[in-house]
Amino acid sequence: MSESIQINTEDMPSLLYNTLPKHIYKELKQTSKTKKYNTELAGCLEHEYLLDLSDAPLFTKHALELAKYFFAEARNSAVIQEIYKSFAKQPILNLQELWLNEQQPGEYNPLHNHGGLFSFVVYLDIPYYMSEQIKIDKQINQVLNGSTEFYDPYNHFSRILTVEKDKHEGLMVMFPAWVLHTVYPFKGDYKDLRTTVSGNINLYT
Repeated sequence: MSESIQINTEDMPSLLYNTLPKHIYKELKQTSKTKKYNTELAGCLEHEYLLDLSDAPLFTKHALELAKYFFAEARNSAVIQEIYKSFAKQPILNLQELWLNEQQPGEYNPLHNHGGLFSFVVYLDIPYYMSEQIKIDKQINQVLNGSTEFYDPYNHFSRILTVEKDKHEGLMVMFPAWVLHTVYPFKGDYKDLRTTVSGNINLYT
């Protein structure tokens, strides 16, 4: 699996990138919604849903394997070291829930963080090309429409991930749960939604 994983540890915040195998991506897209989940999430989005985790056994196994790999590779992090030392025995990684974000033009996710050890986002569908967004906001020097920005509160470094149609569908990004992140709104008359799936990886003994 390591051949398909990219981790940036030299620059902060540390992020893990993995393009999902096609069959896992397909399974995730077919996972059922169970209920609206807006009241539990930070997003300024109309459509956010809790997903049926039992519909995604392959993704769950894949996500936990990635988290185990990330945990081992990030052991040089001072925060990870302290977390690891706090457990008397080898901790167990667990994925408890998944949720779906269906983002319309103009909607956004404000700066926030998550609980647990790691969090992740999977880009399922992206309706726009960045060239279209730049054309809409051509008077702006740096167009961040639809981008995700990650901000590490401990060292104050940030990283911007720009995603677009036909390039990033199926990409999974995993990051330490304490890393702050925000999703900028995209603009334009799009009927299709920008859909992502997110979740948290927790530690237990």
